[in-house]
Amino acid sequence: KVLTSLVSNSGSIFADGGVVRLDVNAAQNIVDRVINMDGIIQARSVVEKNGQIILMGGDAGEVSVSGTLDASGYGQGETGGVVHVLGEMLSFDGYGLIDVSGDLGGGTLLFGGDYQGQGSVPNATDSYIGPDTQTFADAVTSGNGGKIIFWADRRMRFFGIVKGRGGKYFGDGSLVEVSGKEELYFDGSVDTTAANGKTGTLLLDPDTITIADGSGSTTASGASTFTTIYETTLESVSASTNIILLATSSISLSDLSDNLLNLQQGSGNSVTFTVTNGTISFASSTDTISTNGGDIIFNATGDLTIGSLASNGGDISLTGDDFSLSGTLSSGAGNISITHTDSGKIGLGGTTCTGSCDLNISTTELAAMSGNKLIIGGSSNGDIYVNGVTQTTSTFTNGVELNVDAHLSGSKGAIIFEGSASSFSTLTANAVDGVEVNVNLTTVTGALTLDGDSDNALDTLSGNDNILFASGITLTSAGDISLSAANGGMTAAGALTLSATSGITMTGALTGAGAIALTANSAITLNSGISTS
Repeated sequence: KVLTSLVSNSGSIFADGGVVRLDVNAAQNIVDRVINMDGIIQARSVVEKNGQIILMGGDAGEVSVSGTLDASGYGQGETGGVVHVLGEMLSFDGYGLIDVSGDLGGGTLLFGGDYQGQGSVPNATDSYIGPDTQTFADAVTSGNGGKIIFWADRRMRFFGIVKGRGGKYFGDGSLVEVSGKEELYFDGSVDTTAANGKTGTLLLDPDTITIADGSGSTTASGASTFTTIYETTLESVSASTNIILLATSSISLSDLSDNLLNLQQGSGNSVTFTVTNGTISFASSTDTISTNGGDIIFNATGDLTIGSLASNGGDISLTGDDFSLSGTLSSGAGNISITHTDSGKIGLGGTTCTGSCDLNISTTELAAMSGNKLIIGGSSNGDIYVNGVTQTTSTFTNGVELNVDAHLSGSKGAIIFEGSASSFSTLTANAVDGVEVNVNLTTVTGALTLDGDSDNALDTLSGNDNILFASGITLTSAGDISLSAANGGMTAAGALTLSATSGITMTGALTGAGAIALTANSAITLNSGISTS
């Protein structure tokens, strides 16, 4: 005979300041549920002793909670306690309530496992969180919201309400993680606001994520390694809760009937899509992801295939193996940053990067971007090649910044201007091991800055640390011209002309094989000598 349960509580258990532990280990097919909790277990904090409630169903047990698990600490000076609900098959249903809130900080809930399935507690295989359930890990007066983890190694179906808010006077919001590593159905509500602190984060981290059109109530289909999150579910996440979608294989945005994923995150908050071994893609080139001033961050080891992004004042940061933009990138007063994920060459404009570019941003794609500043590169990319770029104030108010911050194996550690002349509103080019200027460069509203030794140290791979000018080059700036190569110096293969509306500053010796002409309306500062032959 199959038993209904080994442990059942429909009444009340009180152990304030103590520990309530129900620990049962039973073989499969012997009982339907090893723990059935539809009553009340209360282990509230008392003075400096936090309560603990541990429901342990064992490796093959089912734990069902439809009652109340109360390890709160609402008394003055108290913090929330600890609740663990662990077993192979878990459900939190009915009008169930879990509360680990506290006056000076929220406590900890581990439902099915610890952060990202790591740690010492056993992981659930399947977890279900019903639509009428409530989970609280608030800090009431001050302090941070608590730690809330809902985990399943295979399937998580989450429809509940979670609140992990920072304290009234100070403190940050909670980290809330909801994950079914193979399948995640998320249609819940999460609030991690903080009145006087940093807002918290909602982390969804399965293997694969699909953002589906519109709204709907999903049920498990038995398929493996996928996650469906509906458009309206993400759109309803509190404006002051950061969103992180973290997938192993891919994140894809389905074709949206209204062409817009309108996320509410505002200034100081962010939406992050990260894929650790795959791609981020839009099914439709006409779709847009927007925020209300929050940052938009895409990180992928594979390609980024994007329709449009609009951050309305927040920053947009994109990291991938290659880049394809069919719509527009608009950051308003924010910056747009783009870099390669793994030491690849980045090309701007019509360049081929003397062979092939790993990440290429075409002239058409550049013209479809606008914001405060465009920042290309950083510490993870190889060389940057620029050919025939025309960037005006209508695209980026404060121009373009190019960065090669590390000399990675197989690269020059350099920035190379080649092919056809390029012009910018303002330009800053920083490279750890050299800048090569083979075409004329112009800035039309601000400064032109080239630094061929941006780390101010001798490069260990080649030791160039210089700026090289081809013969007949002209640099023209509507502001200052600043050239720096303290260790490697500067070399002009022929005539070189520098013309600045403001001043000219040169750090590092300049050697020229032809005439060198410097014209400025204010000071010309030479921190080392000039020699010609």
